Amino acid sequence: MTKKLILIGPKTGIKGGANVAFNYLLDELDRRNISYTCIDMPGGNYSFKRFFMIASYLIQFAKIIKKDSVISLHASNNSAIVYTILLDVIARITQSRLIIRVFGGQHLDFLGKKKSFLKNRVLKCYRRHTLLLETKAIVKKSKDEFGLNDVQWFPNSRPDVAPKDLSSFDDSKPLKILYLSQVRQSKGIDRMIKLAGYLSENDLKAEISVYGEVFDEAFIREIDVLPEHVIKYKGVVKSEDVYDVLRKSDLMVLPTRYAGEGYPGVIIEAINVMLPVMATKMDSIKELIDHNKDGLLVDFKEEEKVFSEIEQLIRDRSKLKDMHQNLHQKRNQFSSEYWNGDFFLSLVD
Repeated sequence: MTKKLILIGPKTGIKGGANVAFNYLLDELDRRNISYTCIDMPGGNYSFKRFFMIASYLIQFAKIIKKDSVISLHASNNSAIVYTILLDVIARITQSRLIIRVFGGQHLDFLGKKKSFLKNRVLKCYRRHTLLLETKAIVKKSKDEFGLNDVQWFPNSRPDVAPKDLSSFDDSKPLKILYLSQVRQSKGIDRMIKLAGYLSENDLKAEISVYGEVFDEAFIREIDVLPEHVIKYKGVVKSEDVYDVLRKSDLMVLPTRYAGEGYPGVIIEAINVMLPVMATKMDSIKELIDHNKDGLLVDFKEEEKVFSEIEQLIRDRSKLKDMHQNLHQKRNQFSSEYWNGDFFLSLVD
C-alpha cells in the first residue's frame, strides 16, 4: 500500500465477537506484512463521559493522520455512531478515505428506533463513506430503507483449519453436544439446562459440555445440580483449543435469543471444521445454515420438538454424518484469508 492505513477497533478489552473478528483482521494483515497503525479503542455503552473521553483521544489521534490516509473503523452500535461522527470530521479535514465496519446484525434497527441528533448525523456520514455490514439482510435493508449506496457485505470469518473426521461420529457412544458461548440467558444457557434435564429424566445417551465466560453464576449452580455425565461446565476454552473442542463434538447447539445477533463466530468456526449446528431460527443465522442439509434451525420455545430432534440424533447419527459432508461445500465461504486479506485490501488500495 502507498497510503497510510489506520485501523481503529477493539483490539483488547472484553473478549467478544467484535474483539475476535478485529484481531483476525490484524492477524491476516500481519501475515501479509501489510503496514498499518492500529488504534485500540474502548468499547462499551455510550455515555457523555465516554463521548468526551473519545473526543479528546481522537483530537490527539488526528495529529498522526497524514493527508490521503485510509482510516478504517471497526465498531458496534453506540461506538459506531460516536466514532463515525468524529472520524468523518477528521477524514474531511485531512482528505482521507473512511471505511466503516459495523459488527452485528441489528445496527439499522438500532438506528431506526429512537431518533436523535447523533443518529441522524451518522446516517449522513454513512452516505459519504464506505460502509461494511455483517449480514446480507442488513446490507439489503441499508439500501432499500435507508438509501445508502456504498455498502458492502463483510461477514465474520476465520482462518482455514483441518476439518472434523467423519469417523468420530460414533453411534455406540453418547452424543457429544457442545455449548460454546457466554453463560447468560440471552445466549440460551437456560435452554441447554432444560435439555439436560430432559436427557437425565429419560436416561438418554448424551452429554453436554458447556464452555464460556460466566455472566450469571446462578446457571452454574443449576448445572451442578444435574448429573455430571449429562451436563458439565468446563470453563473458558483457550483460543488455541477451540477447534480441538469443536472436533471432539458431534453437534453444537446455540439457542441464542440475543437481539443483536449477526453471524456468531462460533457458528463460523463450526462450519470451518464441518461440525453440524443446531441454532435459533433467526434471519442472520438462516444465512449461515441450510436447514436439514448442513444444520438445524429450530424454535427453542417449542421444547418438545427440540427434544424429539435431539433424541432422533442420539439414536441415529446418519443425519449428522450427512450434514458433516454437506458442510464441505460451505467451508471456504467464510475464509479469513479472503475476507480479511484479498477483499479488505481491495477496498483500501
